[in-house]
Amino acid sequence: MFKLKEQIANCYFDIQFKNGISLIVGDSATGKTFMFKQLSKYCSWKKIPCVLYNHSICDKSIGYIKNMYNEEKPKLVFVDNADIILNESFVEFLKQLPNDTSIIISIKRQYGLRLEPCQYLDIHYDGKTLTTEYRQI
Repeated sequence: MFKLKEQIANCYFDIQFKNGISLIVGDSATGKTFMFKQLSKYCSWKKIPCVLYNHSICDKSIGYIKNMYNEEKPKLVFVDNADIILNESFVEFLKQLPNDTSIIISIKRQYGLRLEPCQYLDIHYDGKTLTTEYRQI
């Protein structure tokens, strides 16, 4: 589990990520990419093993993120804008990661993929404070 209550880049973060797969489903401009970028920088500063994958800035292949994971062995894996790469093969890879890894995936729509077991995470961002909350399903 990863918890953070700290000011980063003019924004107060009060967040928590459980181990396993957490899914953030939401529209554009809701703070998902901002959160991932800021957390990636924070982890780099604090020497916390972390991987940020965003298809718009990286190779779009699943092999790329597998290589990133195998090199870094991170405890936090952020997959931003995953709609383009999220498929059964990628989901199976994520499910095989160690149990103490927090995997946070942001997508616009779920498209019927079976991600169980996964947890749904809501993000709340008002321009000054960013919080996360697990949704009861």
